[in-house]
Amino acid sequence: MGSVEEFLQEYKNREIIYVPNPGNAGDLMIAHGTFQVFNSMGLNWGISKQGKWIGKLLFYSGGGNLVGMYGSCRDFLIKNKDKNEIVVLPHTVANEDPLIKSLGENIKIICREETSYKYVRKLMKYKENVLLLDDMALHIKGIEKYKSREGKGVLNCFRTDKEAPDIKIPADNVDVSRKGLHRAGRGARYDVGEVERISLSVFDYLSRFSVINTNRAHMAIGGSLLNREVNMFPNSYYKNRAIYDYSLKDSYLNTRYED
Repeated sequence: MGSVEEFLQEYKNREIIYVPNPGNAGDLMIAHGTFQVFNSMGLNWGISKQGKWIGKLLFYSGGGNLVGMYGSCRDFLIKNKDKNEIVVLPHTVANEDPLIKSLGENIKIICREETSYKYVRKLMKYKENVLLLDDMALHIKGIEKYKSREGKGVLNCFRTDKEAPDIKIPADNVDVSRKGLHRAGRGARYDVGEVERISLSVFDYLSRFSVINTNRAHMAIGGSLLNREVNMFPNSYYKNRAIYDYSLKDSYLNTRYED
């Protein structure tokens, strides 16, 4: 369905307020890819904390926040959907029927995989405002030095949060998205330099391994971008499988999905 650059062309001469999604290092990888695309196109954009606006063009970060179990994207839309033009960047969307049905022609939702796309398109009144594009972390550039590093050994990187499925966690597990230097503090998502630092710290860490076993979508995406051998496992709902099928399966042949 085209590219994100093609989609963004119509916003080149407008002022964009970018609203970050809270979360972990994976969310900062999404932001890093987004900022690189914005800057490569010369867009006029700035970052703002959550708020209530009138008459603005608002871009809400890509991610997996609009799936029922989290509230940030939902709260943002409820506060701002009636008096602003809004673009929700590539997202997984589920379990938000009343909200999706309430959205007007001033709202565009970009989904990052086909399951969400079909769900939102079924409910959205203005179906032309539902789009399907890759997760923004897949646009990250400038990681050649990590990609060329020879990785050794196996990284087990499984979720330890509310999206963790009921599985036995390996004894040597490292949940990279929540680990030490890679952890996204509250202020990090409003600081472009900190977004880049944390994102690149993830690539630096992942690149030290030759095999990555993970049920975190962005550790699988990061490993795929590094051309590592990635074994991607399910999270607690359909997200990982859907992202794999739409964005990784045919483009990153060293990445496999393990049911």
